[in-house]
Amino acid sequence: MPRSEREIFNDHVTVLVRQLGLELEDLSRGNRERLLQQARRRHVNDHEAALILVYDHLPALLDEDVERARVLIDRLALIAGEWCEEDLVDGRVTAPLDREARVRLRRAER
Repeated sequence: MPRSEREIFNDHVTVLVRQLGLELEDLSRGNRERLLQQARRRHVNDHEAALILVYDHLPALLDEDVERARVLIDRLALIAGEWCEEDLVDGRVTAPLDREARVRLRRAER
């Protein structure tokens, strides 16, 4: 039985989220499904969707472990930059996510 476009998209996002340093299971199921639906509606690609999901998880991670969150934010910025250079993501999608994450990080460090 052929797989739907939605299933294929979700599988690609799952693999990319792992490459970014999280397991999709680390994200709440309801929130994950909501974000994946929004990503499909906004027509972002799988790379952008993976970044959106991981950036969305950062507030919870900041509450748990600020240092781990800082490392993840730096990793995300590096990978997003590489993906942007390779035309895999649009900087207009990723730049605001990074700015917001860094603002939250500064607040958490106080």
